[in-house]
This record gives sequence, C-alpha cells and structure tokens, in this order.
Amino acid sequence: PSINGDMKPDVVAPGVNIISTQASGSFLDARNEHNQYIAQSGSSLAAPLVSGLCALMLQANPDLTVSDIKDIIMETSSKVNGKSDFEQGKGVISPEKAIEKAISMRK
Repeated sequence: PSINGDMKPDVVAPGVNIISTQASGSFLDARNEHNQYIAQSGSSLAAPLVSGLCALMLQANPDLTVSDIKDIIMETSSKVNGKSDFEQGKGVISPEKAIEKAISMRK
C-alpha cells in the first residue's frame, strides 16, 4: 500500500517482452545487430499501453473525465489468478471492455 494506506498499484498492464521499434544508432541498436524491432520488459513498456487505452476511450467518448477514465479502467480490469491485490490492484487492464464501457456512457 501507499504511505496513505491506499491500494497500489491501481491496475497492471502487459509489460513483459513487448516488441517495439528500436532507436537507430542507440546503444541497444548496436547490441541488437541493428534490428528494426526489439523486445523489452518493464513499466516503461506498460505505460504507453495504458495511455493509448486512455486516448481510445476519449476518442470513443470525449465527455469522459479523468476520474471516469480511471474508474472505467479499474472496473473493467480482470484479476490474475495467483496474484494478491498488492501485486495487481484491480487486475490487468481489459482494453476492449474499457472502450465498450466508455461508449455505453455517451450522453
């Protein structure tokens, strides 16, 4: 939990072996034999998936507030078997469910 006793994380997102483009001329580019793509893991790879989901939700329903988006993502997440709430929060994001919920909330 956070210092205030709040449950953290709120949710989790895929972040292991995510394939992405590689920066040409970078240290990793040289180590990866100048391939155009690279698989990496970490929160830096999970964060863009969540931001992309937020953008798609706003595209589906521009009237959503920041609180709406957070609530929808948390509400539509799915629990991961064998993981505690302190490891997964409300669970792994479910983009399709979240976007469907955003659409259903259109005014």
